[in-house]
Amino acid sequence: MKRWTVWAASAALGAPLAVGALATMARAAFQSAGPELVVASPKDGAQVRERVKVVVPSSSVPHDGFLAVYVDGQFKAALAPPPPDDHATPGRAAKPQPIVYVWDTKAASSDPLLNATQKLTQDGPHVLDVRSYDRTGSQVSQKQLNITLSNKIATSPAQSVMLLYHGRVGWNWYDQQAVDFLAQAGALSFAQTSSNPYTKLTHKEKDKYLLSIEDVNPAVNEEYVRERREPIIQVDSNGTPQTVRLDSSSVYYTLSGTGRVQPSGVMKRTKREPFANIIELPGRAARMNETFDTKLNINLGTYMPTMLKIDPAQATVEGMEWEAGVPCVRIKVTYGAGDYKLTVLDQGIQDADFHIDQGTSTIYFSEKLGRWSAPITPSSAS
Repeated sequence: MKRWTVWAASAALGAPLAVGALATMARAAFQSAGPELVVASPKDGAQVRERVKVVVPSSSVPHDGFLAVYVDGQFKAALAPPPPDDHATPGRAAKPQPIVYVWDTKAASSDPLLNATQKLTQDGPHVLDVRSYDRTGSQVSQKQLNITLSNKIATSPAQSVMLLYHGRVGWNWYDQQAVDFLAQAGALSFAQTSSNPYTKLTHKEKDKYLLSIEDVNPAVNEEYVRERREPIIQVDSNGTPQTVRLDSSSVYYTLSGTGRVQPSGVMKRTKREPFANIIELPGRAARMNETFDTKLNINLGTYMPTMLKIDPAQATVEGMEWEAGVPCVRIKVTYGAGDYKLTVLDQGIQDADFHIDQGTSTIYFSEKLGRWSAPITPSSAS
């Protein structure tokens, strides 16, 4: 192996200086130019999963400087120190707040140069790279950590899981739904007019639901569910964000172990669809890689009061994975194309023709909790 050397610029040194030694001296000068960069979390060599919280003390950043976070050489975010805690005790200095970045390891990359597989972060070793910069944008320090991502849970082919909706009286939880919808005008059968100047519709919405189990009948695998939509929702339609306040009255329905719903009279009159049963389950144990026929319900939100009822669909038990902090069964659902009716209240679109392409969706179901743990959206639509 060749070892290249660089002669020192000053003749007074009079001796060759190895590149490795020169780099060490450069790093020493580099590190001394600003505060020491400390990554409080995660630790070097840590095993992580799902949403990885990267925490750096504000003291690690030069005055008016910022941090940049990279994973495997790919830029993730640039962050400045947050303002001090304004709830400090009177007479005492406000406590500096750490810089926090949350790396969502399950979020697909937006890089258009990557294929579908490359956009997803795989389990295994990764390099977390944190760099600090001064006010001029010059890099001051750098810290690299080796971490291991472990979202998937090891299973055996013979392992089975119980796919059954169930719960206990008194259980209650919040479920959030995020709708991110894009359609071309032709797909919705509406035209560009003076009152509707858009040739496409973009709609983003965030809803929150409180669900609770009021009663159970284990003899027939049924539970009585109360569902309340929170009154405030966030809507962004064609780039115009707004906060909307709606009625937050509760509805009640009976949910079977397979996901069939017996709605109340109020639900029938208001045409409100349940939120808890996005997929029909077999109501029995299923093995890894087993496939079963199912029905899929995709709720498009409050301002698009439409439930896409996809029937038939085919589901496959792919394995187990951590989701929302609990071990879950990962179920892949595939379905064919279909035509539906779509209403969008704030755009004046009523019962427009809507087409969904053939696609796939992934659902995470908690065997222990007896419910799914993440919102579901179609993978492709037009």
